[in-house]
Amino acid sequence: MPNIVELIGFIATAILGVTIVLEMNRLLRMVHLTGAVIFAIYGFVFGSVGMGIVDCGLFAGSLFLLLHSQSFKDTFNILQVKGNNEYLGAFIEYYKRDIYHYSPFYKRSPDSICFLILNNIDIIGVFIVTIHDKKTLFINLDFVVPKYRNFKVGNYLFIENVKYFYDLGYESIVTVCLNEVHKAYLLKMSFEEKIINGEKLFVKDLKK
Repeated sequence: MPNIVELIGFIATAILGVTIVLEMNRLLRMVHLTGAVIFAIYGFVFGSVGMGIVDCGLFAGSLFLLLHSQSFKDTFNILQVKGNNEYLGAFIEYYKRDIYHYSPFYKRSPDSICFLILNNIDIIGVFIVTIHDKKTLFINLDFVVPKYRNFKVGNYLFIENVKYFYDLGYESIVTVCLNEVHKAYLLKMSFEEKIINGEKLFVKDLKK
């Protein structure tokens, strides 16, 4: 009968094994892989060959899922929808707590121009603006789900695909800064801090 230390090891391995099938980003999978290696070493060093073999299997599974996740390429796209779109409404309702945490002043408006942000066919975010003036859009909401808060979507919207909004007839996008984290994000996306009519705004020039 295994001793208590070995039993705890098997239980910990089982828990780790269950979590490898859960959805994780690349960083968490790498941390998970490191944990599996440590467990395998622990098993062999402390004389529990059975646990070591199980942990080697766990390591192999973690490595497979890490490599498998890297084989899928993000394919972002923008889909313009009406403000009363049911998918848009359902998305905002589902993530409303998170949305109002990051954008406490956001309110839905029938005058908004709304875009769903897609990765392949999955809705991963929303980008909602209003017309600030004839050639300028004002950002009311720029939100993506937690898994994609790694600047990739922002880079797609404001760097790689910025011509999309220019082709709609606009020359700039403006927004207000909500906090220092938001400011760092805007600066990384090449927004410039400016005073316009006495108001501090961050401006993205679409003509550049």
